[in-house]
Amino acid sequence: MSEEKKSFWQKIFSCCMSKPVEDNTEINSRGPKVQSNLFSDIKDKIEEKIDDAFSIFKSKYIRQDEKDKIKFTEEGILSFIKEVENYEYTQKVVKDEIKLFQCDKSSINDQFNVFKIEIVKPKNLFNNIPTIKEIEKALFDPNERILWDKNYKSIEILEKISDKADIIRFVSYKQMAIISEREMIEKRYCFYDNETLYNFQTSVPDELYPPQNEPVRILDYIAISSVKEDENNFYFEVYSQGDIKSNFPQSMMIISMPIKLKEFYDKLVKYFNEKN
Repeated sequence: MSEEKKSFWQKIFSCCMSKPVEDNTEINSRGPKVQSNLFSDIKDKIEEKIDDAFSIFKSKYIRQDEKDKIKFTEEGILSFIKEVENYEYTQKVVKDEIKLFQCDKSSINDQFNVFKIEIVKPKNLFNNIPTIKEIEKALFDPNERILWDKNYKSIEILEKISDKADIIRFVSYKQMAIISEREMIEKRYCFYDNETLYNFQTSVPDELYPPQNEPVRILDYIAISSVKEDENNFYFEVYSQGDIKSNFPQSMMIISMPIKLKEFYDKLVKYFNEKN
């Protein structure tokens, strides 16, 4: 249980303690006075409502398939990320600094493969080595991302939930083998844990922002990325599972994804070098 939730319960229970047993010599002689908690028997019944109260995202943002799988607190999101990291993956591709792994199902949906991608970028590729905070801004600030990531026609924040959380819309340009522009509307939470930057995204319910005919709305079940560093390298990890609403077979993802991700992170390096 998080410290925030513990503090909440302490405040509740401090007002709900019965008085010590008094005026009974026989009982008092058996030992110290005992306090009982009047609310202890209903704590479990209202635990779920307390989780809702601490939720990063309101219930209207949560899809049905997520309700029993992810608790949308920082602790709950990190727990889900650790679960995804521990899926059983099979290595499929090694290309330069890119490694791609595949898992055939997740706890949310088993219709689509989960892909794990590991990318290493040596720091000596950068003219001036950026901080992870600077990398965070380049990757996740819409105004900066759109300057160098030309895969997207537009990126906009639809709702600002907090400094770390928002509802964000991406519209990609039309691409080969895809019949239309693609659109993603996702709840996004960006935070640090043990000096690792995490960005967690997953699609909102269509009812919240009803899709139009075009662009075609795609669904991300899992979209997680992390960034960490050591003395010599930056380490990027990406976990992806989604329905891109296309006849493009998932087997082709194994071929195309490493190429696209290598291009993406090469452009990130180029952006910092040209910027500085």
